[in-house]
Amino acid sequence: MKQTSKILSIVALFAAGALTVGCNSLKEELEVSVPDTVQVKTFTSTVGFDATKALTSAGVKTFAADETIAVFYTNESSNLVKTTYTFTAGDLIDGGRRATITVSMDEPQANGAVKYIYPAAMANNDGSVNYSALNAQDGTLETLAANFDVATFDGNLTAEAALPASVNLSNQLAIGEFTIKNWGGDAITNSITSLTVENGGNSYTVSPSSLDTIYVAMQPVTTGDIVFTATDGTSNYCKTVSGKTLARNNLYPVSLKMNKVVSLDALESDYTALDGDILTGTRDGTYQISITDGATVTLKDVDITGKGEEYNGFPGITCLGDATIMLSGTNSVKGGADEYGSGTGGWPGIFVPYDKTLTIDGTGSLDARPSGSNEWAPGIGSSCDDWCGNIIIQGGSVTATGGYRSAGIGGGCFSEFGCGNITITGSANVSATGGNGAAGIGSGYNTNSSCGNITISTTGTVTAQGGREGAGIGTGYRGNCGNITISKGTVTATGKARAAGIGTGWPDGIGSSICGDITITTGVTSVTATKGSGGQCSIGKGEYGANCNSVTIGGTVYMEGGFFIVDEEIDGETYLTQSPLVYTP
Repeated sequence: MKQTSKILSIVALFAAGALTVGCNSLKEELEVSVPDTVQVKTFTSTVGFDATKALTSAGVKTFAADETIAVFYTNESSNLVKTTYTFTAGDLIDGGRRATITVSMDEPQANGAVKYIYPAAMANNDGSVNYSALNAQDGTLETLAANFDVATFDGNLTAEAALPASVNLSNQLAIGEFTIKNWGGDAITNSITSLTVENGGNSYTVSPSSLDTIYVAMQPVTTGDIVFTATDGTSNYCKTVSGKTLARNNLYPVSLKMNKVVSLDALESDYTALDGDILTGTRDGTYQISITDGATVTLKDVDITGKGEEYNGFPGITCLGDATIMLSGTNSVKGGADEYGSGTGGWPGIFVPYDKTLTIDGTGSLDARPSGSNEWAPGIGSSCDDWCGNIIIQGGSVTATGGYRSAGIGGGCFSEFGCGNITITGSANVSATGGNGAAGIGSGYNTNSSCGNITISTTGTVTAQGGREGAGIGTGYRGNCGNITISKGTVTATGKARAAGIGTGWPDGIGSSICGDITITTGVTSVTATKGSGGQCSIGKGEYGANCNSVTIGGTVYMEGGFFIVDEEIDGETYLTQSPLVYTP
């Protein structure tokens, strides 16, 4: 039984609110024992611990009979020699807090190097610690304490080539005391059959069996990401904690709320992702992938293709309501193709339902587009015959390509339907390309194809190119959009024939192409806007007959080389835009 000495209070690893996906913060009390100095004989050494971590809430680390310690010393030939000592009950002092060892050394070198490693099973023959042995842990405190909780001492023999009279071993590992819940909050610790901890390039896999608490000895790491993966034999779970420190000689009680990892390759039916799910792998259109209302789902190296069928097809991913997609790794999501070319079966890479909001975040990348030879849908947004909700991109690198007459991000083709507001913010990097007749970011093709307000405020880069007769940012052919506001970022927008770089597409004389106010503030890094051939303005009206409200740059209309951004009569003369127009505050 471990005995209590004095108590040292420490703050646990996981400070409140600091987890990437959500983890509780706890404090724990450590038991600390400071050994006394004991008179010893030549070739005999008394060992103890410099500051012992608590292996239980009421005990400290101690030696026990039949445990072993490895001692390395340098001989007269300057070779490193290993010897192993097994403790007896008579060696133990003060309840096992200290112990005496007697080691026979063959021609030890005076003042030569000496090293102790306890327990001996954690010692390699070259005097290094065998950290790979940590993979044999079973999750119990007893096994960890007896076999893996390594402590070491580095020093020198005496001038008489004797062992140091007394040494204090330094604990080298941190210990995690884990309880695990699934994302729904259900306790699953006792069902976990494998738990892997990766930190700072180190990886440990523990194989517990029906434990209510899982103990893991881990090498220290400073301000790194810690990745936890677990399985219960049926489901896989994952959790990443960023910017944390594991310090040696500390016990960290940790409550993990883990995400379920879903392998798309293994699906045997349609799947609706739940809050906290991590999707990974490939899905080729056999089964439909959806995200439940209100869920946050991670895409990690997925390759998803929707079903290409005129009336029964589906997008690559269908959001059933508000959804957040976190990007990790490299991801590709393609909608089902319209195999008949009628425009009724085109499906976007990601569909966002009317009056709902999709938020895209994370550090990975996403390539979203429709698929097949007849592509009739946006990369992210609506289908050909349904309204799209709001789209917010605030992290990651997103490439979105629209199909025929469909925006890269926004509205679809041949439709009086469109999408809601489009916002690019945070640190997002976005590249969007529209299909023929559609904007890169904004509305698709045809009268009443519309989008809401477009807002760009990102520390990243936004590149948008319209399809034939579509603006880079704004409206497609005879389409509509709300206000366009650019307040931060490096933005490049290119319109095609008779379309503005930022503003309206071609109205074709018989329809309308309308956008609201265009505002570019002094906070942006740079904006480059280029109109298409035959276009009227680089920023504003794409062609005569289009309608665009006020254009404001830095609070006033910006003039470049004698040309105004919008055609406007000033002092009896009409000024047209210069193309391309480059604005750098």
